[in-house]
Amino acid sequence: MQFTDGLQEQKIWEIGDLVGKERNKSLLARADVAKIAVLKIGLSVTLSKGLHPLHADVEGWPTEKDEQKAIALELCANSKLLLCPTLT
Repeated sequence: MQFTDGLQEQKIWEIGDLVGKERNKSLLARADVAKIAVLKIGLSVTLSKGLHPLHADVEGWPTEKDEQKAIALELCANSKLLLCPTLT
């Protein structure tokens, strides 16, 4: 299950755009990954504070750069990359 389950694509992109604006960043893409895939790796998922109520943060990253890269590659393998429709 994902936080975005049941939401229309347009709504998901709107949420991403709002979060990006709060962080002074442009929305370029998103990666959809199931919460269970994150938990299996040993990280946690929490709803962001102060951002949109459906935006989540992945937490519990190791401090070592090599370990972070290995986990990031595993998350990539279990996620789907979607480019922002306004860029394509």
